[in-house]
Amino acid sequence: MGLPAGTVIGRYRLAEARPDPPRGTYRATSTETGRPVLLTFLAPLERSAERSFDQRAAQLINLRHPGIASMLAYGVESGSPYVVHDQVAGQPLGALLDRSETFSPGPMPLLRQVAAALDFAHAAGVVHGDLQPDVVMLKVNGDAILTNLGIAPLVERAGGAGRSSAYRAPEQARSGAASAAADRYGFAALASVLMRKLGAAGGGSAELDCVLIRGLADDPSARWPSCTAMVEAMTGAMQAPTPRARQRSRLGLWVAIAGVALVSVFALLLVLNQPPSEPSTAGVAPATMTLSRGAVPAGTSLVVSGANLPPHQAGQVELQSRTQLLATFTADQSGGFSVAAAIPADTTVGDHTLALCWNNACPLKQALTVAPPLTNPSPSPGSSPSPSPTPSSSPSGAAAGASPTASP
Repeated sequence: MGLPAGTVIGRYRLAEARPDPPRGTYRATSTETGRPVLLTFLAPLERSAERSFDQRAAQLINLRHPGIASMLAYGVESGSPYVVHDQVAGQPLGALLDRSETFSPGPMPLLRQVAAALDFAHAAGVVHGDLQPDVVMLKVNGDAILTNLGIAPLVERAGGAGRSSAYRAPEQARSGAASAAADRYGFAALASVLMRKLGAAGGGSAELDCVLIRGLADDPSARWPSCTAMVEAMTGAMQAPTPRARQRSRLGLWVAIAGVALVSVFALLLVLNQPPSEPSTAGVAPATMTLSRGAVPAGTSLVVSGANLPPHQAGQVELQSRTQLLATFTADQSGGFSVAAAIPADTTVGDHTLALCWNNACPLKQALTVAPPLTNPSPSPGSSPSPSPTPSSSPSGAAAGASPTASP
């Protein structure tokens, strides 16, 4: 049996029923002030883990920053630990991204606020552990508030497992251990999706792609040393002059020279300012995207390949139906690459779209069918293995095993 609405936990009264098992976040109010809060139940604790939980929770409750939803209380109820946070009025960033809505003042101020909050927490020895769009709340005035700070590490220490996420660093996905470097990877993944979905002036530059790719490096030591450092690098990349701006700058220099010796350089200016002829595109093959399989079970991988991309182009593979980053790539000199992309185990069964994205756009897309996850049932006693299919039952012709290919 769960707990009905009105049940008092510590100094807080549940505003909604709590089912069994005791996990999840519920609305509640303070019995002393009536203040609305969120009360989150974690996995049941073993007695040996209670002291560790108390130490970590005490560290979180003393953390105060305007960009972080404050932890107000913690405790253990019938063996189940719980934490209490401020209830932030607003909408999660994930909902805004799902609707592809723009907002004021734009993505860069939001990223600066989240970066400042994360760097502050890291300086205090606290990591988030589960950074993703749904834990960033946007208030009516546009301020970003980071929620659920430190809950994922508490869950892991309490014996629970944090949920998988495309925003998790490779080393955290392997070991489950949260770290500041893993948070910075999640921040880079968040920034990459945010810039592509919401856009910004200069958001499609190759310089910006390089900044984001460094943030998504597999090697934790190769990533940006702080989230703020990455935001500053993004700002610099977006403010870098474009080729057209550099051309205008050179023209201005020639005009200044002409003011001193107009007659002598007039002919030269006429030559230099002739518009360049359009390069011939005859014989240039279009960029293409190929999947090793057109259908895969959830929780497995496939190989995504590209050809005829710009040389050394950096980009990413996205599952667009969920706005999830699956892999990053860098094309070789000939514009080709191949990377493995893991489909999350909790992906909805059905039709999806994979996309190759670079320079703030996703020009190559390919349909992908996700099947139910693979299962390995144990054979029943006395059962015999199924016979192998005969050659005549296998598909024939070139269609068997053909890989789908897309071109822009």
